[in-house]
Amino acid sequence: MLDVDLLARIRPDVVLAPLMTSGFDVHDLASRLVAIGYRGPLRAITRQIPNPRLVEREISLAFPKLEFDLYVLDAD
Repeated sequence: MLDVDLLARIRPDVVLAPLMTSGFDVHDLASRLVAIGYRGPLRAITRQIPNPRLVEREISLAFPKLEFDLYVLDAD
């Protein structure tokens, strides 16, 4: 569903998504966004994971045109 037309209609200031779902992960999403021309910020949310900075670095290196941040939610 995510295509150039949708991106042009919505013109998001930021894209917020879960780090992982049963259908995609943020790497898949970042790849698709870059392919259709999105160059804005991408934010992902997740529950506690062992090394969130590693994920941030991996996505940032793979997709340098996106401004990526990972937000880790408290367990409470």
